[in-house]
Amino acid sequence: MPAVPPLAFTSVLGIALSVLQLFDNPSVLYPTFIFNTVFRSFIYSMGAAYINVMFPSEYFGLLYGLMIILSGIISLAQYILFIWAETYGFTVVNGFLIAFMATSLVHPFSQWYFCRRAESEGIIQSC
Repeated sequence: MPAVPPLAFTSVLGIALSVLQLFDNPSVLYPTFIFNTVFRSFIYSMGAAYINVMFPSEYFGLLYGLMIILSGIISLAQYILFIWAETYGFTVVNGFLIAFMATSLVHPFSQWYFCRRAESEGIIQSC
């Protein structure tokens, strides 16, 4: 349960970052840079915290390295998205990214729901 607010906040930051990308006004660039910096720090710290809590500490270095490698490989998708944006326009791609980030809210809400249900059934004392 303590992970639900940071996970939800990270997802909301990602959605806000995608929404800020829809504006062509140059004055929106400053909040976009700030949201990008905060979002990246939240996403990497949440990954490290998740690995720290869920796995034994002797595997932290290996799993954190794998997380960084996988995020680098997945970030190669930005080239595909850029080609898509050149073909159909940036608004279409940004709309897709907003919908994609909105699906990331499923995890914190499902974690909150199942934790509350387990508390009400008496399976666990508190989350």
